[in-house]
Amino acid sequence: MVAGALFIIADVVAVRFASVQEPVQGLAFRAIVSESAGVLLALGLVSLYAYQAEATGYLGLVGFLAAFVGLWLGQQGIDWAALLANIG
Repeated sequence: MVAGALFIIADVVAVRFASVQEPVQGLAFRAIVSESAGVLLALGLVSLYAYQAEATGYLGLVGFLAAFVGLWLGQQGIDWAALLANIG
């Protein structure tokens, strides 16, 4: 939940900097905060899976790996990964 809030804050501050001051400062802030939020999101996903690993079994492992790879590809800025995420 903290990671999602950081993503929203980063976007709002970037838009504010772009409209008032130099957009480079807003984009730099957004890049730093977005990377931090991405790390928090990945750690949260791993800890959620570790907590429920026995109960989810093999299907849970497959779902976790799919979510983790999708998260990683989304953070790398790969366009087709974002398109696939929006399909399903």
